[in-house]
Amino acid sequence: MRFFEEHGHVALPSLPLIPRDDPSVLFVIAGMQQMIPFFLGQATPPSKRLVSIQKCLRVVDIEEVGDDPSHLTYFEMLGNFSVGDYFVPEALRFSWEYLTETLKLEPKRLRATIYPGDELARSTWLEIGMPEKWIYEDPENWWARPGLAGPAGPDSEIHYDRGKQYGCGEEDCGPLCDRCSRYVEIWNNVFMDSFVDEQGVVQRPLASKNIDTGEGFERLLMAVQDVESVYETDVFSPIIQRVSQVIGKPYRIDRVADISMRIIADHSRAITMAIADGAVPGNEGRGYVLRRLLRRSVLRARMLGIERPFLHEPVETVIELMTPHYPEVGRRREIIMRTVTQEEERFDETLARGLPMVERLMAEAKDSGGVVPGDRAFLLHDTYGLPFEMIQEIAAEQDLKVDHQGFQQALEEQKVRGRMGRPAAAGGQHLENLVTLAERLEPTVFTGYSQMETEARIEGLITEGRLVATATMGDEVEIVLDRTPFYAEAGGQVGDTGEITAVVGRVEVSDTQRPYGGIIVHRGRVVEGSISNGEEVTARVDAVRRRRIMPHHSATHLLHLALHETLGPEATQAGSLVAPDRLRFDFRWSNPLSKEQLQRIQSRINELVFADEPVVTRELRYAEAMTEGAMALFGEKYGDLVRVVAMGPSKELCGGTHVAETLEIGPVIITSESGIGSGVRRIEALAGQAAYQRFVESERLLEEAAAALGTSPQRVAERATEITAELKQAERRLSRLSSQVLAGRAAELSSRAGNLDGVDHPGRLLVERVAVDSAEDLRVLTARTLQSLGTGVVVMGSVVEGKPQFAAAVSKDLTGQGYSARAIAQRVGKAVGGGAGGGADFAQGGGRDASKLDEGLTEAERLARSTH
Repeated sequence: MRFFEEHGHVALPSLPLIPRDDPSVLFVIAGMQQMIPFFLGQATPPSKRLVSIQKCLRVVDIEEVGDDPSHLTYFEMLGNFSVGDYFVPEALRFSWEYLTETLKLEPKRLRATIYPGDELARSTWLEIGMPEKWIYEDPENWWARPGLAGPAGPDSEIHYDRGKQYGCGEEDCGPLCDRCSRYVEIWNNVFMDSFVDEQGVVQRPLASKNIDTGEGFERLLMAVQDVESVYETDVFSPIIQRVSQVIGKPYRIDRVADISMRIIADHSRAITMAIADGAVPGNEGRGYVLRRLLRRSVLRARMLGIERPFLHEPVETVIELMTPHYPEVGRRREIIMRTVTQEEERFDETLARGLPMVERLMAEAKDSGGVVPGDRAFLLHDTYGLPFEMIQEIAAEQDLKVDHQGFQQALEEQKVRGRMGRPAAAGGQHLENLVTLAERLEPTVFTGYSQMETEARIEGLITEGRLVATATMGDEVEIVLDRTPFYAEAGGQVGDTGEITAVVGRVEVSDTQRPYGGIIVHRGRVVEGSISNGEEVTARVDAVRRRRIMPHHSATHLLHLALHETLGPEATQAGSLVAPDRLRFDFRWSNPLSKEQLQRIQSRINELVFADEPVVTRELRYAEAMTEGAMALFGEKYGDLVRVVAMGPSKELCGGTHVAETLEIGPVIITSESGIGSGVRRIEALAGQAAYQRFVESERLLEEAAAALGTSPQRVAERATEITAELKQAERRLSRLSSQVLAGRAAELSSRAGNLDGVDHPGRLLVERVAVDSAEDLRVLTARTLQSLGTGVVVMGSVVEGKPQFAAAVSKDLTGQGYSARAIAQRVGKAVGGGAGGGADFAQGGGRDASKLDEGLTEAERLARSTH
């Protein structure tokens, strides 16, 4: 950082790993992600020269991790950037000076690759002193985000020669060699001068020529310290040492064990940093990535013989190493450790259930061609939650393959079943149109903090994915205005609705979004006449709806404060929804809240509401806001200027719309609290008019309950308690009466018993089909009848709610002579298509085929008489 700051670059802090404004990726994967708005001209950078150290997480090369010297999932990317300032010659000279003079790397160990035909890069390298034979042309030296429209351009990579001992032995070995790992890329200079579409086709030059560079910190350290791999550097050695201690095996002795230790060390870093930045294990998206990393680590340890939860130990070392550089890691230590432990314990349960089936499946595959069938692999995945990649790894350890196509087919079939009856989601506008508008237009001016209606001009009009001049009645449209009172969905608050009216046309706005850059897009339908680009219009928000949204948004701030006061600062926000009819607030916490805690939180919120504090909004510099104690939401990206919303002791950075004073929030009711994932809880609540409507509805239900109970609303609970006591007393009387009836039936049935053959003393046998109301009554009647008999065997059957039920009882003195109630009951169960359980003296069961009950009882009698 210091080198580039001395050369006029302004340092930017690292983004959190979880991107806020880029839905195209699950995690931040490069330092240039926060530069894209600058390169596209959508935002003004704090300086034309910038530098950063960015936390990154990628899993695209996860199969290489641990098995080669340089690939990692989590890494830190150093980067220097130019926004229309310097270009190719200066960028390459900066790289060379930093590597050879600041880091003291030997120039003879550096090689360069360039895009074919990039003579400016070639001539610059020659001027710097790079020999011609050390400059290689590579058609892959072109950088663009795969499948995404955006900035792109040719690049020049710098590779480090690790030494002949790591090479293939060929004289022509160089950075393009795919036979060995002698050369490692340590720096990439990208010359961003073009805009490409989703297919990677250049559409036009960018407004300015830009520089984007990236160099992996761990790879640079490997070169500087001249070690074999990134795992031997200072940043990894303590983690590897901790893993080695846990595993009980020395490092660098067994290659297979070494690979597992490296994987665990790498994944421990990724897991720690991802959770510290707000990621939570789950079954989709980034949650799935995190869960996969956790489970790969655990599985690797299990393969090395570790059967206990262990991952918290290397994670603890990572926390100690990272906290001095990233304080948020230390602050979230408890959450990180708790999440890792709970997830590992959960996976242990999965492994205990799933591994036996895995072993059977692998054994079957070895006997049938060495391929695990895709549908069977999917069954493992679907039933036990084992990721497909993990099944592949287990199979690879045994030289087996998994039918990936069959797995995908089974997965798609399940998705189709899941989509049955679910409407398809509406698609959005073409990205190219938005980019065109964002580059051409100034950011939309938002007037909605103080206005519900604004005079504006149509600056962009999209229908059917195309920019158009005019839209007519019935058209679905997306409209960009120069200014608007409509709030675009953000920070959990839903987008505004309302109408846009022109001289001869009217649009009903159903949603408002900020999908790209600084433009706000109004989505709706032309319901009258027509509208045209450039036309003056009136933008009018649905004020009633907005006024029902605002109390819910302000209430979320008070809820957040009350959670901190009740649970502690670890209860941080993980997401929210602010709607007209409710609010939803997700927060990081592992255990369910007690009724007392929820009552304290609700009481505190309403105490703050009725204190009637003014809601004050101010625009401050970020550092100043932090100094004043304002709460920044974890994972959010903030600019230098931020909007601080204060209400009493609550201070948060927020761009949403709020009430003017807390009393306008009205009463707040917490309606539910639940878990939605590992380490994340959800509170749902109502405020303002929605809360009032809940009170009215509750009062109506209370009055109806009182009328049904024949009492007043004030005595409903007391009367319900009285009725419950009366019911219990009636049930006891009924039970006693039922017992007396069953006892009488037992005495009458026992008189029908015949002699039990094959015993030396007078035993008796009764096999009878009876009519009873429940399986419990059948159990009691069978036991009572045997009690009445004394010595003997009783077998009874009945049809209860269309299903056959049966029971068998054997007196204690006969169980020692080979008679078994369980064997007799199982004989009945077999006949009726069911089963039975119990012991030698009593057993009971059920089945599916009531028509076979008599046949089963006959079989039971035959067995009882043949037992000696």
